[in-house]
Amino acid sequence: MILIAAAGTGGHIYPAIAVAEALEAKGISSDEIVFVTSSRPVEDRIFSNGRYRRVALTIGGLTGGIAGKILGVLKIARAALSLRKRLASEGLSDPQVLVMFGGYISAVARVGLLFKTKDVVVVETNSVMGRANRAFRIGAKATFAAFEENSSSSGVPLRSSVMDALTSTASNREEIISSVVDNGKSYERFIVCFGGSLGARTINQALLSLVEGGDLDGEVPTLIYLVVGQRDFAQFASSRAFPLTIGNVTLAIAEYDTNLVEKLKVADVVVSRSGSNTVAELAALSKPAVLIPLPNSPNDHQTKNAIWYRINGRGVVLEDGAVGDASLSRAIAVALERSHDELTKFDDLDAAGKISTAVLSLIESLE
Repeated sequence: MILIAAAGTGGHIYPAIAVAEALEAKGISSDEIVFVTSSRPVEDRIFSNGRYRRVALTIGGLTGGIAGKILGVLKIARAALSLRKRLASEGLSDPQVLVMFGGYISAVARVGLLFKTKDVVVVETNSVMGRANRAFRIGAKATFAAFEENSSSSGVPLRSSVMDALTSTASNREEIISSVVDNGKSYERFIVCFGGSLGARTINQALLSLVEGGDLDGEVPTLIYLVVGQRDFAQFASSRAFPLTIGNVTLAIAEYDTNLVEKLKVADVVVSRSGSNTVAELAALSKPAVLIPLPNSPNDHQTKNAIWYRINGRGVVLEDGAVGDASLSRAIAVALERSHDELTKFDDLDAAGKISTAVLSLIESLE
């Protein structure tokens, strides 16, 4: 049995699912793959198809300061004990390999499986390794880092849907645009915007203000597709009548999109946060992008992810605090000027294959 610890956001979970899919492709049954996650609604949605077994734990948020750290340790310890009991009750108490994707859930899994799991694999998808992975990479049999500029770089594991989009024939652009808004209009420009699993208020409000203010180049019929995120969708959707059309620009919204990759494939430019999974998928799809890093991301890793993307000739970086109608309009214009032919393809598209091969090698060595 292989245990995969990944939780919190799609940035952790989707690469973990990519590794699970790669393991299946190499002959591991989905029944032998168990995910350890938290119990947030976004995770319920991601795992709603029931393809993999899942142990969902309830654990409160972790805070800073000495008191917060002490309380955090206690929360992790309680959750680790709960995980150990849950796994034992379901006959899953002796996994062969634990694959950690970082975050507190990885700490919970590592502590809960102390002296139980035979081998550990650490996967870091961000440009800066998080605390849990830094702490538990010691003693791990293998460590994979996505953005390290050396031979140990693995790239970010990409889901099968992204890989399929890369290898499939050209998508029907008009059909995909019509699935977003079917109003009989033809749009020459398609801009896709999103802020992660929960959404990003900065991006949501900036796009609305940009459209209502008429500050986006309106000479070309343009459709902006904004995935608002579940946190603010109800309030955002009730504030205006959508789709909202002003001049030649139409703004359409959605709460969440399970097929976002098909829209990304035909987009002319993307506006988004710069989580590692987002950056990797945009790079793999060779998309011009305006990246607005989350300002309080741990170790400022989203800024470093975005800078990596810009250095590789793919994106424009706009600080969260500098987002305004004029600055966002200029950034989109700059990104649109970049021909897809000028963009560098993502350096490594087989990260999931590399990691799954390492996991299988560990399992074989234990037999």
